[in-house]
Amino acid sequence: MYWVLSDLKWPEAEKIIKQIDLAIIPTGSIEQHGPHLPLINDYALAEAIARAAAEKSKSKVLIVPVVMAGVSEHHMKFPGTITIKSETFMSILFDVAESLKRHGVKRLVILNGHGGNTPSIQLILRRIREELGLTVSAINYWQLIPDVIDKVLESRVWGHAGEFETSVALYIYPDKVAKKKIRKPKLRKLSLPYSNPNEKVRVYLPINWEEYTDNGVLGDPTLASAEKGGILINALLDRIIQFIESFSSY
Repeated sequence: MYWVLSDLKWPEAEKIIKQIDLAIIPTGSIEQHGPHLPLINDYALAEAIARAAAEKSKSKVLIVPVVMAGVSEHHMKFPGTITIKSETFMSILFDVAESLKRHGVKRLVILNGHGGNTPSIQLILRRIREELGLTVSAINYWQLIPDVIDKVLESRVWGHAGEFETSVALYIYPDKVAKKKIRKPKLRKLSLPYSNPNEKVRVYLPINWEEYTDNGVLGDPTLASAEKGGILINALLDRIIQFIESFSSY
């Protein structure tokens, strides 16, 4: 059972918050996803996954309005991208968590749909726990199914707007995917060793996305399909639900 906070009137919210096991905040970004996926992709997928998991879970879940914009400076060369500073993003999450705490929420899950948000989320989790006393966790949903990804996807590089995200988008909202504009990017290999995003052993550099790819895509979206997306999503939901139901009594 789940409720969407933004749909409630305040007397309903007062009553429902007393019943819930946990609240979920979906987070994402407004950023380029190649010529074929919409700018809303990250937050739209995070929100859809949060609702689907909450609907199937035995736990009582409150879905909090999604934090749409994220930390996306590395995509700013592609028009339409909106980025906020890490400090701003963390402040928003902390303030939302504090508001929920004041209304009686005790457990909080941040369901993240954008890799660029990860360092900020990891930092703010500690503050939310220590300063607010909330039981809190965070999920990068794609990190829950590496074994399934290895079995299902054909690409060795499946990242941003590639085979993974395009398959999931084709499954969740096919009408928003510009299928005729799906094409494989021209990837640029960086000269430094261990520095390319497709390497499992790597160092991290503050590289901008246009230095990797000509069209904003990382990986091969031409290999994507709704069938693959369905397999990935169902595996994701199983594991998210398993976590949520355990976390409800943690």
